[in-house]
Amino acid sequence: MILYHGSLEAIQKPDISFSRSNTDFGKGFYTTTIKSQAQRWTERFKRRFGYGTLSVFDADVYNTLTIYFQGYIEKEEAIKRLRYEKPNIQYCFRNQEVINTYLQFTGAETV
Repeated sequence: MILYHGSLEAIQKPDISFSRSNTDFGKGFYTTTIKSQAQRWTERFKRRFGYGTLSVFDADVYNTLTIYFQGYIEKEEAIKRLRYEKPNIQYCFRNQEVINTYLQFTGAETV
């Protein structure tokens, strides 16, 4: 399975100790099978911060889920809002041993 990681530089040996804890699944190495999704992550954060970081949820998806779970909107409204979002696929590797054993860097390309 080919997985993509959107960032500004090639990550040949992922190290989850450098990841942020305030993401969807916590510290981990986030990947996707959708190349264009990883490219969007790279471009979004390159413009905003000047360095590579992943965006796990679309801002609209994240915001909709947040306000739903906080009780500000009903389930029907959340479903209505989410129906129009583009689907994404993400894999979060949270165990360094699993990363070291099963992920193999095969190349990188500039976006």
